[in-house]
Amino acid sequence: MKVQIIETKESDGDWIKVKVDESTVSCLGFGEGKRTRDQALARANEIAVFCFENGGTQKILEELETTEV
Repeated sequence: MKVQIIETKESDGDWIKVKVDESTVSCLGFGEGKRTRDQALARANEIAVFCFENGGTQKILEELETTEV
């Protein structure tokens, strides 16, 4: 698994994106009335670490299973 944090400049603004295996999992806009670049980068780091530790964007907190008799 490869987790990347990238910065882009697009027609609709500036973005910090988190990618997992080439798929974008989070887009954080910054500047002009939005969060600052540093705030977006800090949140992107939190998301990237979470994805790296859990193998993706989700973590199972609890799971219940029954067996049919």
